[in-house]
Amino acid sequence: MFNSPYPYKYKFSKKVIFDTIEYTEFIYTFWGKGNEKYIVKVEKYIHNLLILKFYPKKYADSKSKYQLRTNCHDVFRILATCLAVMVEMYEQDNSISFGFMGANFEGEDMFKNKRFRVYLKMIKRLFSDEKFEYYEYPDDSCFMMLNRKHEKLDAIQNDIEILFQAMQNNN
Repeated sequence: MFNSPYPYKYKFSKKVIFDTIEYTEFIYTFWGKGNEKYIVKVEKYIHNLLILKFYPKKYADSKSKYQLRTNCHDVFRILATCLAVMVEMYEQDNSISFGFMGANFEGEDMFKNKRFRVYLKMIKRLFSDEKFEYYEYPDDSCFMMLNRKHEKLDAIQNDIEILFQAMQNNN
């Protein structure tokens, strides 16, 4: 199901400071079904936490870019491409951790929304809980997988929860 990603390209990275949050942003692109161009943003935060986001380029200027649907019926191949980016970054640095926020569809409640459920199921199938500790936040449709290579996972979890809260307050 997730074994046929689209070819993707790394474009650039840049440092970003948004309010009190500082991170590095890595940009990748790929072409999907129907000649639809997608942007994959990987944001690297404190404690080597990566948050992967993606959207169709045609929605780049929309505040709802993560909520909108393309109706191209290509979700598994799009997700396979995002996973390939994730795996590539993990292979470059196997101490990284990941965080995910499932954007709700228009009119959908945030509690355990559809994207949250799909992403969580997909990630748990592909990444071993021997290497990662999973933390779920169903009220906000967020979860993180902290790399077990880090010491003091509880302290890191606390720092990242504060980061998640700051990110949600800034949206």
